[in-house]
Amino acid sequence: MSTPEEMDIELQRITEKRLISETHSYSSHRTKGGDDDLTPNTPSKPPPSKKLAKRDAADDLTLSQVQQSIIQIIRESSEEIKQMVKEIFDIRKENEDLKNKNEASQKRISELEDRMNDQDRYCRRWNLRLEGLTECAKDNVKTRVMEICKAMVVEKDRNFVACNVDIAHRVGRSNADSGKGKKPRPVIIRFTSRTARDLTWKGAKGNDFLKKNNMYFKEDLTVKDRATRSLLWPTIDKAQKEGKKAFFVGIRAIVDGKEIKI
Repeated sequence: MSTPEEMDIELQRITEKRLISETHSYSSHRTKGGDDDLTPNTPSKPPPSKKLAKRDAADDLTLSQVQQSIIQIIRESSEEIKQMVKEIFDIRKENEDLKNKNEASQKRISELEDRMNDQDRYCRRWNLRLEGLTECAKDNVKTRVMEICKAMVVEKDRNFVACNVDIAHRVGRSNADSGKGKKPRPVIIRFTSRTARDLTWKGAKGNDFLKKNNMYFKEDLTVKDRATRSLLWPTIDKAQKEGKKAFFVGIRAIVDGKEIKI
């Protein structure tokens, strides 16, 4: 007969054996994938979630909206381009109109300048300029000019020429000390008669009295006519040095009987 201590040891051994047996049985059943398996198998590819499906739908909607926005932008840009092209053509037309108006205005201004120059030239046809008349502190220019004009014509015309000297005055600042090497200022002479003026002008050409006193007459030209003569003068000067007959008639340059153009 066993003692109580031996019986307790035996009971404990049986209990341990049973627990080991049950543990091996549970492991084997789990490995085979039985119905009591508590841990589900992990699938190789999980199905799409509802959240992911909603996100894909949102992406599709955004793409559609982007496409519509692009179309709208293209339409608006097209209208803007059309408007810009129209404005460019309008500006070009306006510029062309302004150009035509400017050309017409320039032509009109040129015509008016020519007309004014013609009028000024006509008024100056009663005038002559005298170069080389010396200056002094007390200078009665008109009286001296009248005496010089008398020396340009024959005796019977002297009183007529002198009486028709209306105005005689110098041009520019006072230069009373011209005798000290400075060139005297020119004198403008205005006649009341074109006949008296022309007689003086004709008699001044090659006049010995003028040469002796280093004086000479010249026409009273307008600013524009003086500029034209300045351009023609080199041609006249060259022709004269070559022995040709060259001279001015107003602003016309004549060389050997032919007019020279600029």
